[in-house]
Amino acid sequence: MKRWRLAWPWLLLAIGSTAAHAGAPACTMSTNGLAFGNYDPTSATAVTANGTIGFTCTYTGTGFTATLSISTGNSGSYTNRTLNFGTQSLSYNIYVNAADTEIFGGGTGNGVGGTYYYYLCYAGGTVFCPGGGGQSGTQYIAPMYGLLPAQQDVSAGLYTDTIIATITY
Repeated sequence: MKRWRLAWPWLLLAIGSTAAHAGAPACTMSTNGLAFGNYDPTSATAVTANGTIGFTCTYTGTGFTATLSISTGNSGSYTNRTLNFGTQSLSYNIYVNAADTEIFGGGTGNGVGGTYYYYLCYAGGTVFCPGGGGQSGTQYIAPMYGLLPAQQDVSAGLYTDTIIATITY
């Protein structure tokens, strides 16, 4: 099992990194992290942000399966992620769906363990992918949807969290 990780701090406008993992298969990732912008603690409206993780895997011959997951961040919890500024924090979370009901994390798939991840399947050799599979060298985009609930009483500041994205194959 090989792992490839990429960490990025949240709330920065432009974040990107690409690196290759040696061996076959090889995958690269890039991110467009979440940027919530200004937060008004008196507003009754939640703040949302969208981001993506792009990944490209290449291989020859034998296929493989992989998962794309993200870490808990500084809070240590998938269900209660926090953006921190000194001793203050804002609760938020990251989802795999725009309805903000399926938490993006490192669960065992289909929400088991309370979180979801992206499952990747690249057919070849003895690996069969029901419903089709990924194509070597093609970039795929995994969307992320951030939600920052309304009316959290905090002072002004730059609130951040660091999330690690991992492709495991």
